[in-house]
Amino acid sequence: MATCNICGGTQFRAGPSGRLARNGQKPRCITCTSLERHRIIRQVYDALPDDMLSSAEALQFSRDIAAPRERFKSIEISVFEEENSLDLSAIERDDASYDWIIANHVLEHVENDFAGMRELLRVLRPDGVLQVTVPVTAFCVETFELGRAAPESHYHWRGYGSDLPMRFRSELDGIYGLAAIGSDAMTERWDVVYLFTPAHARMLAMSEALFAANIPVLRCC
Repeated sequence: MATCNICGGTQFRAGPSGRLARNGQKPRCITCTSLERHRIIRQVYDALPDDMLSSAEALQFSRDIAAPRERFKSIEISVFEEENSLDLSAIERDDASYDWIIANHVLEHVENDFAGMRELLRVLRPDGVLQVTVPVTAFCVETFELGRAAPESHYHWRGYGSDLPMRFRSELDGIYGLAAIGSDAMTERWDVVYLFTPAHARMLAMSEALFAANIPVLRCC
């Protein structure tokens, strides 16, 4: 029996708008409400050693449940137009403020995502990590613009392809990047979790931990 790797739940229901996974399984955990992408991200975090997270001062955009908040030294949560709302394209924090930044399914909501990526890297410390996921890299190879953030597109400005590191090649100049390929046991879906860092040694340490957990990893920048 498949279990949720976030809460241990064993009961699942249909996703948004009654969506089922491609294998016909119900994707949303009844207990913690996680979907495939949350469990895939948690799979990546489960592979990272405690000493990589326990001393980190983190910033997370949205209330996303995928990252294990309790494993960080501290974590600041920013929720758009609600609690501690930070403008991702103009973050009101000093340079090098955080050891770890979590941005899951938020860049697609930012009109100027190039400014957003620059800001995320600006507030990251020299040996820090920026962890990013976006829709729909598991199904598309090229980013496509939607022209506006409309309700029918979940207020997305664009859909991202697996060309994300190429899109941000200027912003990621001098940055080391990994694309970890995680999979969800319940739905058999895979997705990409990006890990960006200015520190070569940090990139190597993360790749070794992920390989040891049998998670495929590609160098992406």
